[in-house]
Amino acid sequence: RDTILGYESASPQNSVAVMTVVGDAASIAFPLNYAGGAYFQWDGDDTGGNTSTAFPGARLNITPGIGQGVAFANPDNSIDFTFGGQASGIFISVKADHDVQYFLDAIDSNSEVNTYEFLVDIGTGNADQEIPFFFRYDDTNWSSAIFDWTLVRAFQVRIFTFTDGENAQAVDTEFRLLRVAGYQISGNVAIDCLCDGSFEAFSENEQMDLFVGSNPTALTSTFTDVNGNYVFADSRITSGSYTVCLNDRTSPRCASSPACRTFTILPFQNDGNDIT
Repeated sequence: RDTILGYESASPQNSVAVMTVVGDAASIAFPLNYAGGAYFQWDGDDTGGNTSTAFPGARLNITPGIGQGVAFANPDNSIDFTFGGQASGIFISVKADHDVQYFLDAIDSNSEVNTYEFLVDIGTGNADQEIPFFFRYDDTNWSSAIFDWTLVRAFQVRIFTFTDGENAQAVDTEFRLLRVAGYQISGNVAIDCLCDGSFEAFSENEQMDLFVGSNPTALTSTFTDVNGNYVFADSRITSGSYTVCLNDRTSPRCASSPACRTFTILPFQNDGNDIT
């Protein structure tokens, strides 16, 4: 991980900004009237393999790739940010004492650059309160529609503050819990011959179908394992109403166990409350 601090000439001389990284949290404390940015990077070799070259500053480097030495990396040292289709976006939790501009930047194996810009608006009562954000990979606010999230070679979080000559601010901000995230739907199919709640066995290789809302066509299907467990891990799963059904709805069942179950997945909250 690299931590880089940049500034513009509008910043006062002898300004001191403090960057820290502790555990899963990173922070920047900008002084009054500072104009510039903090870069928290997960990328390659900043010298490009040549230690005699000039340090390129805040530029993201894709060589050899953030997956170097990582067991689950792709052959080209990139990382599949979807984890085989299970993750659908990026989660980050931010707190600040003033409004501040954040940027998420990524570069894939095709050298395609993708950026998401968002304002951390503390509003009323949110100063120094954690505000969670979740950005789906298919969100149209990403700058590139052709970016390949399965081949990420470099990633960074940029934080900028500006001086407008009128509203001088000394921004302190922290982000934590930077994660790729998604939704999973799971359950279990058991055999209860007496319908008394005491399972005799579990149903293996039972096909389960997942439906979205009132759509009669299944979004996807899966099968139970040896312990009767099933999991739907699909990047198309987002907040909304879903129904999980046994594919064979004619099989004998206990009266208390329907062939289908309908439920609602709540969205990741972005209002300063806990994640639901």
